[in-house]
Amino acid sequence: MRFFATIFAAIATIGFVSAAPATRSPTDVLDVLTELQGTSEPILTQINALTAAGTANDDSVTPLTNQLGDALSNATASLNALQADDRRRGISSRSSDEDVSTVTASITRNILTTMDGLQPYSDQVTNLDSINESMDGHTSTLLGAVGVLVNDLLCAVAQLLVDLAGVVRVLDFDLTGDALGL
Repeated sequence: MRFFATIFAAIATIGFVSAAPATRSPTDVLDVLTELQGTSEPILTQINALTAAGTANDDSVTPLTNQLGDALSNATASLNALQADDRRRGISSRSSDEDVSTVTASITRNILTTMDGLQPYSDQVTNLDSINESMDGHTSTLLGAVGVLVNDLLCAVAQLLVDLAGVVRVLDFDLTGDALGL
């Protein structure tokens, strides 16, 4: 009897261990964008704090913009994986195009606003032009990846960002502006 109790306890323990949830990869455009938003907001907040304190410089800003670029690249890779998996039909049923365009516009708006806030510090952030080029490329690539998965997304995002068209031009975000038709 004791033998069976030991076997049962071992099986029950193994069952609990194997039932631990695995890290799931995003299966939806909105999941990817929400994850990106959660990753990018703290980075942008740190950059904004540096500009508010007047302490933005190469050493403090560059690592943060590199992290932001990595987050944008990872999100783009996840979106490309969704496209490769041809899960497109399931995407539109779980995320509305409006939700996706709203989150995409929010991410883009926050990046543009933060990068615009760095402009007065161009003497301290000597690589600001290359940072802006990098952010432009990453943002444009992300918009393109989302646009492939969600019909008419770029038009909706452009409508939500029309008030930032001047900022797009000032920052010389040509790729992003072209993608949005601004």
